[in-house]
Amino acid sequence: MTPIKHYELSTVTYGTSSAPFLSVRVLDQLANDHQHEFPTAARILKEQFYVDDVLTGAPTEEELIHNQKELIQLMKCAGMELGKWVSNSSCIADRATSTTEVQGKGSTSTAKDLVIHWDPEEDTLSYKVCLAPNPDNTKRQVLSGVARIFDPLGILSPVVMQFKILFQELWLLELPPKIADWWNKSRNDLHILQEIRLPRFVENNGDHIELHGFSDASIKAYSAVIYCRVVRADGTVSVSLIAGKTRVAPLKQQSLPGLELYNHGKKEVKYTALTTQQGDSFSPIEALTQRVSSCTKLVHVVAYALRFIQRTRTIKLEALTNGARLTLEEIQAARILCLREAQKCFMDDRNLLTENKPLRSRSQLIKLSPFVCKDGLLRVEGRLANSQLPADVKHPILLPKSHRITRMILEHEHTANLHPGVSALFVFTRQKYWIFGARNLIRNLVHNCVKCDQFMADLPRIRITEVLPFQHSGCDYAGPFILKERRGRNPRKTKSYICLFVCLVTSAIHLELATDLSTLSITSETRHYWQHLQSMYQGFWKRWHQENLTSLQQRQKWNNMERNIAVGSVVLVKDSNLPPASWILARVLEAHQGPDGLVRAVKLKTSTGEMTRPITKLAVLPNSETMFQGGPGC
Repeated sequence: MTPIKHYELSTVTYGTSSAPFLSVRVLDQLANDHQHEFPTAARILKEQFYVDDVLTGAPTEEELIHNQKELIQLMKCAGMELGKWVSNSSCIADRATSTTEVQGKGSTSTAKDLVIHWDPEEDTLSYKVCLAPNPDNTKRQVLSGVARIFDPLGILSPVVMQFKILFQELWLLELPPKIADWWNKSRNDLHILQEIRLPRFVENNGDHIELHGFSDASIKAYSAVIYCRVVRADGTVSVSLIAGKTRVAPLKQQSLPGLELYNHGKKEVKYTALTTQQGDSFSPIEALTQRVSSCTKLVHVVAYALRFIQRTRTIKLEALTNGARLTLEEIQAARILCLREAQKCFMDDRNLLTENKPLRSRSQLIKLSPFVCKDGLLRVEGRLANSQLPADVKHPILLPKSHRITRMILEHEHTANLHPGVSALFVFTRQKYWIFGARNLIRNLVHNCVKCDQFMADLPRIRITEVLPFQHSGCDYAGPFILKERRGRNPRKTKSYICLFVCLVTSAIHLELATDLSTLSITSETRHYWQHLQSMYQGFWKRWHQENLTSLQQRQKWNNMERNIAVGSVVLVKDSNLPPASWILARVLEAHQGPDGLVRAVKLKTSTGEMTRPITKLAVLPNSETMFQGGPGC
């Protein structure tokens, strides 16, 4: 019996499933082992190798020769020898291309890499299309012919896109004569692609570098292209085509504006960041709101886009934020930008406030006395400046009811607070935002929430915290009511009353039964009422802060500032029981100003004495000094 012999492969054998990994892993390990000796070559080995081909370059020939020597030395450490160098520099030795296809006329040759041909002498890129002769007009032949066009940079996108559109039509029908004729004509013209010469080098060492992105859509396709514009120190400009990308429109028919929005609002952040030339009415954030499902995702996408824009505009890369995670500052900046987008419907009011002009009388913001904060957001000034509430509660952010961002904010608050009911969600939202028509929006949101219908959320902490109610209260009686003293036939009937205690702050009420209206009865009922309050010191003050106090933001009337009444002015004292001709004439002795410097009450001198009245009960007469004639005691 011949013993079994074991053979072991000592080299990477192409064709095995592990070959691609082993070839790349060996080069990666070689770079790690000698990165201190050959730092530049190790970086090239890690980043610029494609299987067994290296694609690299340098700004100067001296640096390129140094990189070549260092790379040769590094590869020799593993017993590997590099050869067949091809370069657009005559200083690089061994221009042989024996293992690559040679194209062109005479001595001109092109090196093929990834099916793209590079002419070192002209330093241009070109394409070659190899098609089978005399093919049949079948779907398979069409697909096979187009698949031979390899275009990783998207330079041939205008041509390839027509064939992609053709693919969609072929799936639904056989190749009709019209399409077959078009395909044959286009196929016969594909050899023209070989004449395209594109400069390989994209200049990037200027003082001012710009990336310009353009995109457009039709009912059949949408596309985008990126150019690099470099302004040199001498003022000259260089423009280079970097890449293009196309997409066939979905088979489901969509409107042209919808396709354009879809094009601008794609998930890839680069499209949002690079699309700079659009119409005045277009907004990338507005388009994104139609593509994302949550407020958090919207803010994060915008934050990444802002980071990309910052990096393209900043020359010193070391000053930029490193790391993949967003910082708190980046998230906050994106959130402010999204809120500004939602407030665009208030632009007219915002412009008036910026110019220190009064709002129009029909403005829906006038009752809230809005102002523009340091972040550029419209906030409610309201009447709670002297309260002890946090700044965000005293001055919530204004939001319209019809914007998509408003809806997403309500959905976020609903989820973050464990799916509360309508009233509770209204309270939570009012801590940060003043949304017009918020209660109807919240009612619709809660009604359509599947989780709310399936399982009721736990009570929030805010509803079960100990508080002290009825610190200030009023008392009143209602009745009388006839009560029976006992059951049975002919019971004795007596008069009774309801003693009503009302909290003057929370509007909460408490009822007690009173047998009569005597002092002893009221004393007894009052004693029984504060005993009852010992069991009710729960939840009132926090609910007052969050439900009642924030509802007092609006100025229901007196929304315009008027000139203060001056001392010495002549006025008429209004009396609802008398006609205007019989109102008392008086002169202002003192003007009582409020904390905001506005006069709302004055001390008056009349013919019968002195009195203090609010300015709403006065009618100021014009030309007071000439018209006032005086009177007895005045």
